[in-house]
Amino acid sequence: MKLLTLGLALTLCGAGASVRPDAVSLEFAPADGTEVSLVFERVFTLELDETEIEVELDGESVGDQESPEVAYEMSETESIAFTDSFEVADGRVVGIRRAFETIGTLYIETVTDPTGEEFSDEDQGESELEGSVVLFRWDEDEESYGASFGEESEDLDAELLEGLDAEANMAGFLPGSEVEVEVGDAWDVDVAAFVSMINLSGSLKVLQDGEEESADDSDYGKQFDDNITGEIEATLAEIREEDGVRLAVIKVESDLSTTITTTTEVDEGDATGTELDEQTFEFELAGEIVWNLGAGHLSSLAMEGDLTLEMHSVKAYSMQDHDLKMTENQSLSGGLTFAIEVD
Repeated sequence: MKLLTLGLALTLCGAGASVRPDAVSLEFAPADGTEVSLVFERVFTLELDETEIEVELDGESVGDQESPEVAYEMSETESIAFTDSFEVADGRVVGIRRAFETIGTLYIETVTDPTGEEFSDEDQGESELEGSVVLFRWDEDEESYGASFGEESEDLDAELLEGLDAEANMAGFLPGSEVEVEVGDAWDVDVAAFVSMINLSGSLKVLQDGEEESADDSDYGKQFDDNITGEIEATLAEIREEDGVRLAVIKVESDLSTTITTTTEVDEGDATGTELDEQTFEFELAGEIVWNLGAGHLSSLAMEGDLTLEMHSVKAYSMQDHDLKMTENQSLSGGLTFAIEVD
């Protein structure tokens, strides 16, 4: 019987042409008690390339209007740093203690008027969550993480917890825990992974001077995320070892776009009308994710690429028996970079 069993096993192994001895499983699987510190930076830049303006009065074109020779540049840098401590039971992360160390943005805008005079403005965004400790606990019934403040931060407003995301691990870029891959294998990534990256840890309630609502919670921010479409492809490029740690290097390429549309009704004095604004972003990003195979979590991420923004606005007003319509198109170009380091 033992010989028969051995013979059957050998036959099955011989028939198993699909066995892939060099394949690995890429998954987020930290051990209980694991503590990781993550530093994130996103840089977003734009520069005005072209402006076109057309005016119509009572349905008659006044012709294309020359826009003033104005130069415009902007940049926004977002910085986030936190330390996660994981509680794991039966292979699931059931608890996360997240200590936020840095949360903020720096927005710089520069305008050069037709005379060559330059005007620059800086605005720093801050969050009350900076310095706080948030506890995420897995709810089996809801199949999601609930959030509460640690005792160090119990004096903060509970509304700050709304919109926070416990899963800030970049696992969405992986092929899936039940899929084994080897060097050269490629897979499609859902755009939700990109949305999670650009909203690392969810809505962090960052406010600029004079703002009452963060960009993440605004209609503009929600449209930006909800309307993202395109393709993301990941490829296992290599497996290497550094200081005794096995690392999987994943190359990522993406071609994405999103459109935000807003309509405003105008009723001021003798003037009534509508203002329509449509902004379309297109960006191509490429880079790599380095995954710690032994520890089961991200080691680093670096992505960068070109960005374009097409702005289209139509302002139509009725006043004193006349109709006025102004159409403006602007083209801007720049870049977008993401960097994450995990210790």
